[in-house]
Amino acid sequence: MDYQKLSLEKHFEWKGKLEMTSRVRVDGKEALSLAYTPGVAAPCLAIKDNPELSYSLTRRWNTVAVVTDGSAVLGLGNIGPLAGMPVMEGKSVLFKEFADIDAIPICLDTQDVDEIVAVPVSGHGYPLCSYPLHRVRLLFLQYRRYPSGILG
Repeated sequence: MDYQKLSLEKHFEWKGKLEMTSRVRVDGKEALSLAYTPGVAAPCLAIKDNPELSYSLTRRWNTVAVVTDGSAVLGLGNIGPLAGMPVMEGKSVLFKEFADIDAIPICLDTQDVDEIVAVPVSGHGYPLCSYPLHRVRLLFLQYRRYPSGILG
């Protein structure tokens, strides 16, 4: 079987391997008012007062970001962030299918360590689960982001 040819055909057919689906039904004004405004203010304010509640009141507890700058993609080398998206979507599919973890692919449009480090990552955002970055850049980035060590 020619997996490369068939995969390309399937990718044209699929138009991406991921999609967002809602966990709530919005079938009327009351449902909309609970899922969005004005009701959504209550969980927002609860999280503002106690950030740990973000794990209970949002999907954060089960969501990770799969990140690349396109510099070291699946043995293909430095193919850039756009060309890396099919791999990032594939990794996200693996997280969902094998561990039931929601994964969001993020392809950074820079390979500059200073720019990547400057990207604001909220302490209340999604954990970064994968860095398909060139090894040297990855080590430098990890040192800059976590000077006392990844686990320190």
